[in-house]
Order: sequence, then C-alpha cells, then structure tokens
Amino acid sequence: MPDRPDPNQLHTQAKELKRALAEGDEEARERVLASHPKFAGRPAARMEGWELNLRDAQVTLAREYGFENWKALLEAVEGEEVVRWGDVQLSGILVRAFT
Repeated sequence: MPDRPDPNQLHTQAKELKRALAEGDEEARERVLASHPKFAGRPAARMEGWELNLRDAQVTLAREYGFENWKALLEAVEGEEVVRWGDVQLSGILVRAFT
C-alpha cells in the first residue's frame, strides 16, 4: 500500500492494469493469474478469450494489497485521514493566496 493512499491514484492503477493486459503485457497477466479470484491457482489457459474489465482490474489490485475486494480497499483508504499539509504549511498557503 502506498504511504499516502489516494482513491484516485488507486483507480488510475486499476485502469493501467486493464490497459496493460489488453496490450498483452505478460507481467499484467501474471498479476491477474496470481490475485484475481477467478484465476488464482488455475491454469493460464483459463484466461484465453477473456477480456479484463475495470472491475476485474480493481479486484486484482485490491487483492494485491491484501483486501477481499475493491470496496474494502476503498473503505480502508477513505477511512484514514490523510494529512497532506500541517498547520504551518497550510497557514503559509492561505497567507500567499489571500495577500
């Protein structure tokens, strides 16, 4: 899991995985075979003719991060308060913005 998990970045990662698999990327294929519940522990031939959709990429990513599904991953990420700026930095930003 990234140090500062961001739901938008996770969504982007899922879209990149989907695109990589569509382009025939072997690493993406191995990731899906290792983590997707439809394919984990099954022969690679099972993927033949199957087209990964965004939902499949999301569940693969969630499983890679140790979550049961995409919803659980997002709940964990969104449940954390991510502080991007401390009070001092935020104060400086506001002063520069309004002076």
